Order: sequence, then structure tokens, then C-alpha cells
Amino acid sequence: ACDKALVGLNDGYDRLEYFLAGPRYAVANMLTQADCTIVPALWLTLDFLPFFDAPSVLDERRPKLVRYWDQVRQDPVVARIVAEMAEHLGA
Repeated sequence: ACDKALVGLNDGYDRLEYFLAGPRYAVANMLTQADCTIVPALWLTLDFLPFFDAPSVLDERRPKLVRYWDQVRQDPVVARIVAEMAEHLGA
């Protein structure tokens, strides 16, 4: 069951890689609802994948996703949300 879920998860991030368009944000030059959806999901994915001995979704197969994650976390609102998630979810 976990293997099937990991395949689906990777498929989803492959699709996201295709659609990421912004230089810093997902679809525009400012924070949008797309980022507010992607950031928590990606953070949780990155936090929980090690428990399953699964490789990171951030690798050479997804250069836009790697760039996105590096860039979007520089936004003050995103940085605050990520810090609060880490604090309250025990990461």
C-alpha cells in the first residue's frame, strides 16, 4: 500500500513540475492560492518521506520544483508558515 501511495505522490510532483511557471512563485510574481496549497503539502511530504525510506521529491528530475522550494521559502509569509508548521507538528 505504501509503495502504491509513493508512486502516486511522485506522479503528482511530476505533474506539478510540468505546471510550475513562476520565477519565484507557482504561477505569478506574487504569492497566490496556488502557493498556499503547494507549500504545506510539499513541506509535509519532505518531512514525512524519510519515515518511509523514500527518496526526496526534490532532485534532478524536478529542477523547477527544487528552484520553487528554494525561492518560495524566502517569502516572509511562507517562511512564517513553514516555521509554524515545524513548531506545531514537531519537525
